Amino acid sequence: MSTLITSLAQATENAAKAEAFTISPIGLVIMILAIGGMCSLLGWCVYKVVTVPHPEEHLHTQADITPPDEIEERQ
Repeated sequence: MSTLITSLAQATENAAKAEAFTISPIGLVIMILAIGGMCSLLGWCVYKVVTVPHPEEHLHTQADITPPDEIEERQ
């Protein structure tokens, strides 16, 4: 069993050495646009979160919600 695994590993290693990895120019452009777009989106989201003027006004919990039946009782 170990001889089979060893021979498969050597065959895969030889095949990997034989094939040179190249990327086409359009592939490079697509990769740059994709990574740049994701980094820009992440930066914009972080900017929006950090620059909120008064975050305590926008934070709400379940305790802040008044149920409709309680509103009717108060009237």
